[in-house]
Order: sequence, then C-alpha cells, then structure tokens
Amino acid sequence: MSIIRFKAEKLIRDKMPTNLHNKGISAATKELSSHEYLAQLKDKLVEEAQEVFECKDKQELIEELADVLEVVRAISWGHQIALEEVEAVRQQKREKRGGFENKTYCTTFEMDETHPDIGYYLSKPHVYPVIHEGN
Repeated sequence: MSIIRFKAEKLIRDKMPTNLHNKGISAATKELSSHEYLAQLKDKLVEEAQEVFECKDKQELIEELADVLEVVRAISWGHQIALEEVEAVRQQKREKRGGFENKTYCTTFEMDETHPDIGYYLSKPHVYPVIHEGN
C-alpha cells in the first residue's frame, strides 16, 4: 500500500487535526503567527465565498453560509472588533445605501472626469475597468 500526500496550505478549523487523526489521516500542521493568522483568515473568507458560489442545493448553501459567518467572526475577533460593531455599521450602510432585495444590477456608469469620486474608481481598475470608445 502506498501513501498519497495532498497539499493543503490553508487555515483549518481547530478540531480538524483531531478529526483527521481519528479517521486515520495524518496531517502536518503548524501554529501561525498573529500576522499570518489574519492573512490566512482573509484567504479563508475568499475560499468559503467561492464554496457558496458553487453550492448546488439549499442545505449545502446553509452549510457554506455558516462557514462564511464563522470566518467573519474569527476575523472580527482577530482584529478585536465586536460583532455588534460590525452589525451596527451594516445597519447604517443599509439605511444609507439600502440592501439587495430589489435585485438591481448595474451594467455601466459614467461621471465627469472632474467628479470628486473619480479617483476612487480609477484606483480600482480590476473592479471598475474604464470603457474606452469603441469597446
């Protein structure tokens, strides 16, 4: 019998090394520094968001949303931010900007080059690429 090794290179939940061991799986782990931990939590949030995107049914979606919330909780804890503070800001943003219930999708927008917000959008070309004439 030969052993097959898989690369993981990711943050895992606290009980996973024991759970894997109990299933006969050997995992090499290390404790991260605080800086590494916070960086890996952001990677984990992207991973879990991708898994939400890939869900095939309601139960799977519930599971993945729970994972996203756990990562958000950990990021908040790691930065010493109370979830109540996050929730208060969420509510403020909802009051000012609304939620997502209206299902509004923006295809393009335009503004004068002297608009005070132009710098924000130009600084994020990966999110807001400029559409040049003829494109």
